[in-house]
Formats: sequence, C-alpha cells, structure tokens
Amino acid sequence: MSPGNIKGVDLHEGEWGTVGSVIVWDFFHDGKLKVAKEVIEAIDEEKKSVCFKVIGGDILEAYTKFLITVHVDTHGEENVVTWTFHYEKVNEKIEDPEKLSLESRVVDSPGGMRLIDSSLVKKHRP
Repeated sequence: MSPGNIKGVDLHEGEWGTVGSVIVWDFFHDGKLKVAKEVIEAIDEEKKSVCFKVIGGDILEAYTKFLITVHVDTHGEENVVTWTFHYEKVNEKIEDPEKLSLESRVVDSPGGMRLIDSSLVKKHRP
C-alpha cells in the first residue's frame, strides 16, 4: 500500500491479524475517498500470505466478488509484496481494477517503501 493513498484503517470486529476479523479501510482512488470493508479469510504464516474478502464498501458497487491475496517474498533484506485480486464484475462495462492494483504495489526495503516499476508487474486476468 502506498501511504499517500491510505487515509485510515479501523478494526471493526475481532483482533488484529486473526482470521474472521473485520477491517475497514478509508483510501483515495482516482482522487476520491473510498471505503472497503474486508474480512480476513486466511493467514498462512509459512507462505507469508493473507487472504481478504471484501464484504462492503465502494468496491462492491462495481464488483460482485472481490478477493485480495497479499503475499510477501523476502530477498535478503528486501521484501516484495504482491497483491493479487480475484474479482467478478457487475457487468462487462466495468473496467478491470488495474489502477487499484498499481496503487498497491510497493517494495519495503532498508531505504523505505517504494512503488514497484510497472515493467516488473505481470497482468493476470480472471
């Protein structure tokens, strides 16, 4: 996540970092404040991944299903975070969530977080 895009995050149910917890994100997308309510569906410590299901908010105006998997690959002192979206559009006129995914790709390194160059990002469409 790019810190410039996130306005806030609140725990609404459960405990931070536990399956079944509900989290609400306030974020900017295309210059507008948006909200996403998510439930943590799975956490795999060994694979360094977390799966979220969007259960409310602005994203569900365009998508009937929206799942997010966050995976961390560690290379020396650098961590590369990959966000994978699985989604179903409300209709074919809805765009793929490419802008949302590009805003989410960062590298956490000793020098801080930075966006990954788009040439390193592969497109995967459902």
